[in-house]
Order: sequence, then structure tokens, then C-alpha cells
Amino acid sequence: LRVYDSDEPCDVAHRAILMMTNHASVPDAQAILQHALAIDPNNCDALAGMALLAHSKLRDPDRAEQLLYRALALDPSHADSLCHLGGIYLDDSRKKYAEAEVLFQKTLAIDPHHVTSLAFYGLLLQEITKDYSGAERMMLRAIRINPVHTDSLSHYGTFLGKVHQNYAASNVIYDRVLSIDPLHVNTICNKGLVTQVTSRNPDEAEAFYMRALAADPAHSPTYGFLGLLLHSTKKNFTAAQEAYETSIRLLPSDATVLSNYGHLLFEHRNNHSGAESAYRDSLRADPLHPPALTNYGILLEDVHQDYRGALRMYKRALEVEPTNPATRCQYALLLTNFEHDFDQAESLLMAGIVEEKN
Repeated sequence: LRVYDSDEPCDVAHRAILMMTNHASVPDAQAILQHALAIDPNNCDALAGMALLAHSKLRDPDRAEQLLYRALALDPSHADSLCHLGGIYLDDSRKKYAEAEVLFQKTLAIDPHHVTSLAFYGLLLQEITKDYSGAERMMLRAIRINPVHTDSLSHYGTFLGKVHQNYAASNVIYDRVLSIDPLHVNTICNKGLVTQVTSRNPDEAEAFYMRALAADPAHSPTYGFLGLLLHSTKKNFTAAQEAYETSIRLLPSDATVLSNYGHLLFEHRNNHSGAESAYRDSLRADPLHPPALTNYGILLEDVHQDYRGALRMYKRALEVEPTNPATRCQYALLLTNFEHDFDQAESLLMAGIVEEKN
């Protein structure tokens, strides 16, 4: 280890966190955090830093959680530990959303200017509770406090695209993030997704995904989006299957990737048992995932002739996403052909036509 101006554990831990932010060697950052803990095994900043490294770099949320529990046993009001634990609870591997919200609220009660908590809380409000005005307030607060906080900026860019479909504004913010941190992998990946949605050049989107994977070869969302591009746009089903399977190996609980993988197996591989297994895994990860519910309904209808099971799937999908035209059509057709409920089928389709006109 090099000689530092200060050998205080808090200062050493903060240097290691800065190194991680700047994409320095993970073993080097880990060695510095171990040095801080050797000086003081009960230093909460060092424990929180080691937890951040375990979660974000080593992808070991169990170890990260243990370290944060230890820090919070020592200091229940340690803001970074509360925030990082909330971040772990947001993970697909945890999905403890109510507990995460409580932790972000506690953090902000202790430190109203805790930028990472504001960014995380905004993400939770956007993705989980669908409180879009609250999400935007949190994200903008974070950016006002720290205009170069890359995670806050990146979350807000995604918010503008997903919620407002303002992809031009998303791209402006993504470019700003990448001018600050050219290796910000979530932003590179999201830039690829916006390009995929808005551009007629799928090669450009694929180039962003490959750039993201060069920055982080174990970034599961990028493999999922790359799989979708190869599957739906480029029709390279072999490469798409490989990308989906890599994403699932890295993150087995991504309901969207599992649903897309099942769809590929069903439509292009004639692998009905594999598709059914993928749909079931998707619904275990998210029981209210509309595409998985719809896709599984189609499989039940076409392969097993389980019409009542298919009706249940379509109905559940429409309860979550009432305006989905594909689900609405599948449900209406099955109501007509199996239930002979022509009135309800017509009502469903007419409602869809009215919504489309509006």
C-alpha cells in the first residue's frame, strides 16, 4: 500500500470508494478497505465501503448485507450503511421494496442532502410505486445538490425516457454522464436502449451494448437488452439465445429477460418445455409481469389446450396492464372461441379501439 497523508480509517475508506468510482482496480480498492478495517475493525465507513464493493463490484449481496448489519449494529444512524442496505433491498435478488423505502426515509431524516439515497428513492418511486411526480422531485433534488452525481443524472435520464418518452432529453443527460464518466456502464447500456427504440440503425445500438460489456463483462442488463435486439430486430436467434442465457446466469431473477427467453424458445426453437420453464421462472420472479402472463397464456392455449388456465393468465395480465393490445386480442379471441362470450369479447375490442383513437 502506498503512503497516504492520513491513515485514519474513515479517510482510507473514502479513498477506496473514490477509487471504485473512478474504476480503479477492484483488488486495490479491496486491499485499502482491508487496511482500514485492520486499523479499526469497527469503523462504520470502512464496513460500508467494503459492503459497497461486495455488492457493486463482486456481486455478492449476501456478504454486503452482513457487513451492513454489522455497521448498523455499531451505529444505527450511519447514513451510508442505511442507504447501501436499501440499495441491496431494491435488488431483483431481494425485492424488499417496503423495507428499502423505510431505509431511504431514515437516511434522509438523518441527512436530507444524502444524494445517493435521493437517487435510489427516486428510482423506487418510479419503478415500484409508480409515483412519478415524487420520483422526479427526488431525482432533481439529488442533481441540485450534486450536479455531477452520475447515478442521479443517469436515473433521471432513464426517467425522462420511460415516463415521458422524451428520448432526446434522455440522450442529452446520458451524454452529460458519459462526459463525466466515460465508463458509466448503466448509462452506456441505456444509451444503447434509447438508440434501439429511436433509431433505424440496430448496429449503432449493438455497438453501445458491446461498449457497455467492454466496461463491465458481467453486466446482466446489457446482455438482456442485447438479446432482445438480436432476437426481435436482427433475427439472430442463436446469438440472442446466448445473450439471454448469459444474462440469466448472471441474474436468474430478471422477469423480463426470462419472459423474452421463453418467447424465443417457444417461437423460434419449438422448445415448449423450455419456454414453459422460463415463463414459470419469470412469474416466480414477478407474479404480475404482463408479458410473461400473456406469453404463458398463449402456451397454455396452444400447447396444452388449457383454455381456462389461459383465460386466467390473460385476465391477470389485463388487470395489471389494461391497455395492452396483444393481451386484449388474445383474451377476446379465447372468450369468443372457448367461452362463446361474444358480448364481452366485442366490448374488450371496442374499448381498445376507443383508447387507440384517444
